[in-house]
Parts: sequence; C-alpha cells; structure tokens
Amino acid sequence: MFKKFVTSLMVLIVMVFGVAVMQPNQVLTQVSAASYDKYLNGDHNYQLIYGHMGSAIYLDISSIVVIQNDSHQVYKWAQNEVAVDTEKGNAITNTKTKWYAWANDGSDQGAFYYSTTGDNNWKQFDLTSDAGYMESTTEGFRAGFYHAFGFPFS
Repeated sequence: MFKKFVTSLMVLIVMVFGVAVMQPNQVLTQVSAASYDKYLNGDHNYQLIYGHMGSAIYLDISSIVVIQNDSHQVYKWAQNEVAVDTEKGNAITNTKTKWYAWANDGSDQGAFYYSTTGDNNWKQFDLTSDAGYMESTTEGFRAGFYHAFGFPFS
C-alpha cells in the first residue's frame, strides 16, 4: 500500500511540476542536459543531425551535391557535416565531407553505404540501427536524402 502511494505521489509530482524524483536506489547518471539548436546560430543552411554531451553535428544543406540518381535504383550524394562544441559557443571543431549511397537491391529496404574519403572505400550500415555511435550517420543519411532528392526516405 505504501509503495503504491509513493509511486502515485511521484507520478503526480512529475505531472504537476515536470520534474523527476529519484528513488533511493537510483543513480544520477547525467549531471547536465545540453540543448541543441535546430539550426546552427540560426542559419537554416545548417540543420542539426546529431547532438550528444555538448557536441553537435550539423548538415550544411547548401553543400549537398547529387552524384547519382538512377531511376530509383541508386541514390548517391555528398554533403558537408560540421561538428561544433556547444559548450564553447558553438565553436567549430571539425568539418568533413561525407558521401552516402542507397542501392535498391530488391530487398525490403536495400543497402546503405557511407564513405568519409570519397573513393571506393564504402562502408555498409544499418539504417534502422539505434546504436549511439551510428546515430550521426543514420540521421545524416535521412536529412541529406531529403534535401538531395526532395522527399523523405521511408
């Protein structure tokens, strides 16, 4: 009965005040939460594709170059991605060109590739992956595809 009361009280506090209350056996794992601007310094040419622990990656929309659009069989493009340190006033820490490709091979979704060198050194990736280390690649693919070809990848 007491446990049910405490749980109900915590839910009520969260609903009213919008704050979470920790249980005695919980550990606070995140000291501060960073917020990330949807557009870098308000410039709509730089769209947020990933943010984590004070670092963010923005897609430079104006840099997108379509390399191949083969009748819905192969989509290939290049785009610049800008890394910033949000804890230092959005200071740019890195800019790189990333190449993406989708080959419609007749399977459910096809095969997805990226390259950071622009040559034939393509790495296949799983677009459905929710692994943190792949999130900038998957979100970069989705945002770039939309801006390169004019419709969202589904």
